[in-house]
Parts: sequence; C-alpha cells; structure tokens
Amino acid sequence: MPDHSRGVKHLATNHRRPFIALWFVVFLAWSLPGAAQFYQFRNFNVKDGLPSSEVYGMLQDSKGYMWFATDMGVSWFDGYHFTNFTTENGLTDNTIFGVYEDRNHNIWFQSSLGKLSYFSYTDGKIHTIAANETLTRTIQRDVITSMYIGPKDTIWLGTSSYYLIRVSPGSNAAVDTITLPRKGSYLYQTQSGGQVYGGASGKQLLLNVYTQNQPPYTINTGQSNLSGPGRCIVHRMDDHYLASVNNVVFTFNRDGLISMKHFDDIVISLLADTPHITYVGTYRGIRIFGDYDAESPELFGKLEEKIITSVCRDTENNLWICTKGHGIYCIPHRNLRYFTPDDGLTQSGITCMRRFRNNIVTGHLSGEVSFLNQHGVQTIKPDWGRILPTGWNEITDMWNDRDRYLHIETGNAGFTFLPSTNEFRRSDEKGIKKIIQLRDGHILMLKYRAVLKADSNLQHEKLLVDTIPYYADNLYEDHDGTIWICTINGIYTLNEQHALRYEGNKGNGELAARIVEFAEGAHDALWMATRGEGILVRLNKRYLRIRRSDGLSSNMCRTLYVDGDQHVWVGTNNGLNKITVSSYTPFQYTVETYNAGNGLLTNEVNFIVPREDRLWLAHNNGITVFDPDNIKNDRTPPPIYINKVLINGNLPDSSTRMTALMHNQNDVTIRYIGLSYKNPGQLEYKYMLEGLDSNWTYGTNTSVKYQTLPEGTYRFVVYAMNSDGFLSATPATLEFTIRPAWWNTWTVRLIGMGVIGLLIGLAFRYRLKVIQRQERLRMIRKTRMSVAELKALRAQMNPHFIFNTINSVQYFITGNDPKSSQKYLSKFARLIRYVIDNSKPSLIPLEKELEALNLYLDLESLRFGNRFEYHVIVHEDVDVNHTNIPSMLIQPYVENAIWHGLMHKTEKGKLIIDIRMEQNNLLCVIEDNGIGRQKSAEINVGSRTKQHKSMGMSITKERLDILNEHRKGALSVEIIDLTDAEGFPIGTRVELHIPLS
Repeated sequence: MPDHSRGVKHLATNHRRPFIALWFVVFLAWSLPGAAQFYQFRNFNVKDGLPSSEVYGMLQDSKGYMWFATDMGVSWFDGYHFTNFTTENGLTDNTIFGVYEDRNHNIWFQSSLGKLSYFSYTDGKIHTIAANETLTRTIQRDVITSMYIGPKDTIWLGTSSYYLIRVSPGSNAAVDTITLPRKGSYLYQTQSGGQVYGGASGKQLLLNVYTQNQPPYTINTGQSNLSGPGRCIVHRMDDHYLASVNNVVFTFNRDGLISMKHFDDIVISLLADTPHITYVGTYRGIRIFGDYDAESPELFGKLEEKIITSVCRDTENNLWICTKGHGIYCIPHRNLRYFTPDDGLTQSGITCMRRFRNNIVTGHLSGEVSFLNQHGVQTIKPDWGRILPTGWNEITDMWNDRDRYLHIETGNAGFTFLPSTNEFRRSDEKGIKKIIQLRDGHILMLKYRAVLKADSNLQHEKLLVDTIPYYADNLYEDHDGTIWICTINGIYTLNEQHALRYEGNKGNGELAARIVEFAEGAHDALWMATRGEGILVRLNKRYLRIRRSDGLSSNMCRTLYVDGDQHVWVGTNNGLNKITVSSYTPFQYTVETYNAGNGLLTNEVNFIVPREDRLWLAHNNGITVFDPDNIKNDRTPPPIYINKVLINGNLPDSSTRMTALMHNQNDVTIRYIGLSYKNPGQLEYKYMLEGLDSNWTYGTNTSVKYQTLPEGTYRFVVYAMNSDGFLSATPATLEFTIRPAWWNTWTVRLIGMGVIGLLIGLAFRYRLKVIQRQERLRMIRKTRMSVAELKALRAQMNPHFIFNTINSVQYFITGNDPKSSQKYLSKFARLIRYVIDNSKPSLIPLEKELEALNLYLDLESLRFGNRFEYHVIVHEDVDVNHTNIPSMLIQPYVENAIWHGLMHKTEKGKLIIDIRMEQNNLLCVIEDNGIGRQKSAEINVGSRTKQHKSMGMSITKERLDILNEHRKGALSVEIIDLTDAEGFPIGTRVELHIPLS
C-alpha cells in the first residue's frame, strides 16, 4: 500500500517555504498583448475551385446561390462546387466588378469595360444586350459604380462621375444619360426606392437624395471637399442611409446627419448588419462602425492588412467577405468565438479548465498553463528543474482560492500561483487528482486511492482514508455534506466518521456506473454524468436516467454544468446537450443537441466553465466560447433544387417530354442540390419516388439513379435537411411518365388477347382432334387385339393335333385300352378348359402358363408315342406365382419345335424349355435337337403342315406386335439355328424375351 502519510508531511513542510520565482521570465511577458479570440473563418480560394483569388463583388440570389465577381470571370457556388463562367461562356469581359439580380431572377454582370451580360436560369446560359457598344462609348473613362433594374425592366447605372445612365427595356438599345444637378467626382448609388448621389458645393461635401414619391433633399456633411473617389453609398433600414467618402462613413436620413466616423484607410465596402453594427471594408481589413460592445474588432484580426472588397450576409446569417488577393472568407457561426493553436493556445491536450479572476485557465498534458480572456491567450511553460517522464508533468487539477491564489497540481508536484507577485510556491506533494473546497471551508484532496483533508490555507493536512479499493478520479460534496468519491467501479461515500461505504450495490445498481462528474441543481436534484450510462438524476431519493434513447446525443458523458433552475449543460463525446427541465414533479424535460454542425470546434466536449454571460467549452483541439442565450438550432430551411435529369445517362434533348418517355427511356438519374453554407457539402437528404417507393430514403448523396423502371407515372420528391434536422420549406419535385412499349398498349393487348384466344381455340381444336384420333387408334388396336386374341384362341390347338388326338383315342378304344383312352381324354379336356379360361385375361401367372404347357407336352408326347422327351427347367430366381406374362405365349414356339423339328427325326428327340431371369426381363429358351429349320422347310414344301405353320406363327407375330404397342419394354423373339462342328444342323434354339413391369 502506498505511504500516503509521507506525502502529507511533505505538503505541510513545503507550504512553509518562501516564495520562489520559478517563472519570473515568463510572467514578464504577461503584460504583452496576446493573440485574441477569433471567429471561425472558412477560406475559399483557387484550390477550392474559385477562378481567381482577386474577388471584387458578390451576391446571394433569390434562389440561395452565391455569385462572385473576379478578374477571371464569374463564379457560381452551391456549397459543393464552384461553377465558373468566362468569355467562352458568353461574358462580355473576364474582369467583372459587380453582380446584380433583377425581378425575373436573371443575374446581371457588370464588366470593367462597362458592358452588361446576364445569366438566365431558364436556359442556363449567359446573354448580352444590344446596348453594350453604346454603353462603352458613353462611359469612356468613367466607371459604373452601381446598378439597379427597375420594375419595368429599366436598367439604371450609377457612375463615378456626375451623371446616371438609363437603358430602356425591350431591345435595350436606347441609352440615355441624366446629368445630376450638382457635379462632383464621387460615387453614386442607384437602388430600389430612389437614387442617392454625392457632390461638392464649393468646399463642402453634400449628399443629395432622390426618392420615389418624395421631394429630394440635401445633407451637408460639414466636411471639406475630399479629394479622390468615395467608395460606397447604401440604403439602410428605416430610411436611414450609409454613405462613405474616402475614409469617412456617414449615417443620415431626411432630418439630417446622424453620425460620422473616420477610419484609418479608404472605405471600399459597407454592410449594415444590424441596427448596431456596420461592417466596414478597407484596404487594411475589416473595421466596425457602431456598438463595439456588441462585437469586438479584434475578432477579425485574421483579416488585418487584407483588402476587403465586399461584405455580405446570407439568409443563414453567415458573413461573407471578399478580398483582393486572398479569395473569399466565410464566417458561419458568428455567435461563437474560438481559441485554437492558431490563436496562441498550446497544442497540448486540455486536461482541466477553471475560472480565475477575469480569466479562464486551462491545464495541459504538457504541464503548460494557459490564461485566456477576450483579449487573447498567454501560455506559461513551467521549469521543473529536472528531467521527468512526460506524464508526470500533466496538470491534473486546479483550484481557485477565492481569486486570491490558484493552486495547480501535477503528477510531479503541486504549486500555488500568486498573481500579485507573479510568483509560485512549490510543494513536493505528488499525485493529487482532485481538489475541492467543502462548505465549512476545509479542503479535500483526492489521490488515486486516498483522501486528504486540509484547512482553507492548505495546511494541517490529515489523511481521512487510504483504502479506496479502486482508482478514483473525482470528489464531490452535496448539500447534505455527503462526500461522493467516483471510482472506475462505481460510487463510494464518506461519512462524518470517515467511514467508506460502497453505494453501487444499492437500489437497481445505478451507482455502479462509471460516474465522472457531479452537479447540484434546483429541488436538491443531484445530476451525475456517467461514462456509458448517460445522465443520472437523484431526485427525492429516486434515481432517474436520461439516455441516448431519451434524446441525449451520447451515453458517453464527460462533463456537466447546471445553469440556473431549468438548464443543465452536458458535454459528451458526440456534442453538447442542453437539458431544459420544465417540471420536477413530475420530472419532465427536453433535450437540445449542439455539435460541430452548429459551430463547435469538435463534437468532443470535455469541460464546461461559465464566465460572466458566456460558457467556455474545452475540446481536445481548442476552446469554443458562446452566449447560452444566443446559441440556437439552425432553423433556416435549406432550399432544394433539381438541377439535372439524365435519361439513359444522357441529357434529354429538346424533343424529349418528361411526361411521355418511351419504354426504353427507363433509366432515370436525378441530380439535386440543397443550399446551406454553414456546413457546405454536408446536408442530408430524404427522397422518395412516388409510384415505386413506399418509404423515405435518407442519405448525403446529391443524385439518385433509377434503372429499368416499369411503365407508369412517377413523382420524385426530395427534401434537404440541415444539421439540426430542419427540412426544406418546399420540396423539389419532378414528375415523369414512362409510356408502355407499343406491344404493351391496350390496343395491342386486346389484339394480342384476341390472337391468343384464337390460337388457344385452334390449339384446343387440334388437340381435340389428336385425342379423338388417338382414341380411334386405341379402339382399333383394341379391336385388333381382340381379333388377334380370338385368332390365337382358334389357333391354339392345331386341327391336326385334335384330329390325331381323336384318332389316338379311337385307337386306344378299339385296341381295348380304355384306361389309356380315359387318361388321354381327361388331359385333353383339361387343356381345352385352360385355353378357354385364360383366353380373356391379358396377363396370367407364369405358374398357370407352365401348367398348360406341361399338359400340352404330355398330350403331344403321348400322341407321338414317346418319340421325344422334354424337360421344363425353371430357375430359382423366377417367382412363378407373382410373375405375369401374356397367356399362351410360349406354346406356339413349343408346338413349332415338335412339329417341324422333332416330328421328322428318326431317333428319339429332345426338347428343353429353360426359364430364367435376365436383368429385368424373363428369358424363355425353347431348344430342340430336331432336323433344323432348313431341312424342315424342304420337307414341308407342299405339305399341309405348311399352312399350319404360316397361320400359327403369323398369328403369334401379330399378337406380339399388338402387345408391344401397350408395353414400355418390347417383347422380342430370337431364333438361332444350331449346327455341329461341320456345319450340319443339329436343332433350333428360340429365345423369347419378355419384359416384366
């Protein structure tokens, strides 16, 4: 455990040391003027697309676009890009001095030669007028100083001499000069409501005013006739006028001269920004005419010694400043001030910030201390006297001792600054993380795991606790005197007996969060900023949460500040939040968020310190200063325009009508632009294509492409949204229609439907005929099958067989062999019964077929007196009970083998019937050792057996053909002639292949 008691002893001892002038040399420079706080300037130059850094004039037109006149043409700015125009685009000259707008939204350009041209939004082109040559001859060496287009399109031009020019409308060819009653080499301004011009009467400078519907009047300035040209006379609100001649600015009205101010250089431009502030552009920078308390001239220090040619305020209250040689400056957030390293602030990160007397003091990682006020920055670098690790020099905390002393703590030592002598008193006490003053005047000091207590003079220290379990980084005393200690693992409290108690396990564990800052507000509400859980509020012994889901910009809070009864400011890693409490019972509030889009240097806000009527925000890279009453959300609705439409990737020609696009013109690219210059190029858009989309799409792209759109009518709607979520007052819209292809029109559809109907009818009719034909063929096949079946039935028993069988029976009877006759007749009857019974089924079990085949072979064997022997072999892989084949399919081939193979054989014949499975087929082999087919044919020539053969086998073949028409697999028969080694016939082999389903 660290020995904190040693640190206490050192602190007490060293506080009694005499003052040591450690930073004497540094503080000799404190009285020197420092760098002042500035606006945030945004500079646009050639690198950004501007054609030249020499800019003479500017205009924000009624649509919101910015126009700039330069010595290299005219530039048109939309917040994203500069579009430049020169003589190649139609300008009369590349040196343009003035930009103006007429009531028809045409943008006029006045060149150095006096010639005029204008840009038309209608066609996006620049046009000239016919009177240009006459104007050039009329003006000669004079200069056009102002321009006004009247309600009847009459052009009025002020000159640097004693006349005005009027260009008539219409052809714009008629040019008239109007001589002024008083001559003088001063500037003349024409504007809406009348003409104002200056002139000299003797040695007195007079201002003459002509207004509509009122008599003219003259103002005697009381000034001697000033040599050289006056630079500007402009109209001001409430019929007040501003006039500048040389280095003098006047304000006057019909009642006389109101005020007058001399400046240190010739005035080039004026802008009456508010009733109290007028910006004066000179050859040496910006000057202010009016209430200095409202705005300090030091804010424009960055423009010092620059030639200010024009000053303008846009609709978002941004201030634009044109210069000769340095481009354009824009000040987007004039209600904020900044201190950055460019303004003299040290670049080292800010670790703490406190108020001391009239200054804001910042401590830095480097050990440097900066003193800041409205006049500038002074930074002090300490001399530690020895080399130490960098982290030891970090300023950990500072404590303002009632504006008498400033106590500063680092990882290396502590010291006290005495402003009266610019001296420091040093202590060797190390590691003080936080110092607070209690309500009773005592001082509490927090080390990483210990708390020390001292009196109001930081003497008589006492160790209160040195057993904080976790790293602690903050202390706070509430109105009840409870000491809250913030650690990385939640909150501990310290009571009057110095007992440490962990609070993180109470309630719902709210105090187990990483709390980094405390502040008390109205109704004894204790506000706590947490790192990860948003804001905790202890109110009436209850804990309330305000998270990101409740409107907070982030749950990662860094600091907070209670501003009165209603407002609480919360700094986070994602912006500044203003919580406004409208009611404490019940607890009701609203949250407003401010970030870099509203002008903060960055979104990280690490410290908040009030000073007078301003809040000072410390970021990692500098400080933002603002008046809490004047920081507001940007409610200016950004205008939005559709500036280009591409059809199939190309600009549509003049013949293309968006309301009647062809079916193949269905790739549409829409480019749009929202105008906002506070954060140029960072607008968000929401858009929808009605007719296709059902939800809004959000994004930052300035174009969208729709490909292969189907036919239909569409309406594209797009809004621009600024950084505070305010949408365009009016969306930009585009309506277009994609016509259907000619083959997809209703006429073609109806014709197509008719043709399709006709084709369907014809197809139906054709199909019906096919079905009818197939049905007829089926009936024919069925009839042929029946006929073939009948023929087969009639041909099953050869008439010779029946005849011979009857003769045999007769022989047995006459031979007095009744037993054999009876047996023969019985088998014959059974065979005839089988033939009759199985003539109708198309398939019968193989078992029955074999039974009939055996009967037939028995009869034939008996008929021929056992002149042949036969064998029926059925292999084991054949299931005779469940294998079905066409009836009487094998018998004709067996009969043919007996009658034409074995009958003519002198010796005993042999017949083998072999039945087996071959893959999915039933193979039936009928093999005899008869005389062979060739010899049988020779014997049978002219015999009556020839007729038997031809009828029986032809009927069987016809039956096989009919059967094959109804089966997936074809029945096939292969007849093989058997021969011996010498080629003599020794029998016939028939292979019958029967597919099984």
